[in-house]
Amino acid sequence: VELLKAELNPDATRIKAQELVRANDLKMVERLKSLGFAVTAVDEHPTGDVLAGVSLIVISDSVNTKQIQAKYKNVALPVVTWASDLYGAMGLTGKIAGEDYGTTGSGTKPPNGDRFAWMVNGPSPLSAGLATNVIQDLYDDNEFVTSWGKPSFGAINIAFIPGYPDKRTIFAYEKGATMDGGLLAPSRRVGFYLRTQDVEHMRPTGLKLFDAAVWWAVSPPDAP
Repeated sequence: VELLKAELNPDATRIKAQELVRANDLKMVERLKSLGFAVTAVDEHPTGDVLAGVSLIVISDSVNTKQIQAKYKNVALPVVTWASDLYGAMGLTGKIAGEDYGTTGSGTKPPNGDRFAWMVNGPSPLSAGLATNVIQDLYDDNEFVTSWGKPSFGAINIAFIPGYPDKRTIFAYEKGATMDGGLLAPSRRVGFYLRTQDVEHMRPTGLKLFDAAVWWAVSPPDAP
């Protein structure tokens, strides 16, 4: 399930920006289809039993997070999301914006720019076979926003913002792992660094990491 923003703001400039986001959301839908998934795209207000027959929930940052909140927190289906504003509500991190989760941006850029990630977990399939303990390029330029979160000790940590090891850009929870507040993950969960409006600038490295996140999420949980 891909969650797209339901309505466009009437302001012309914002309409143009949101049309770009919508187009990039659809690119991610096509990416999922290329991996063999049958994709149903819905907004924040799905009708009917939208989860019937679903194997994966993918939540874009184009959603209105105030309308989503904890709707999918306890769903026993794997979730991949780059909507960092949902991290707290989903139990992926604590609930304080700018402290437990957030995005980089103007005035808060790390020293190496927003395009980079420091990889830390080579053995995990979530690392997509990329070299670890090195910086990997995610975008084709520096002027991009990266989502981050500070997950609980039960998380699998894959990458962080260089120079900011507590700001994890890719992290995950195995089914049954302890999330924020002691919640046990109902199924696999992945927090991903992406911002939808920057999809077209993703390098092959970033696409490999996205593919790896999706495949890991839908794979059977590791044996305890």
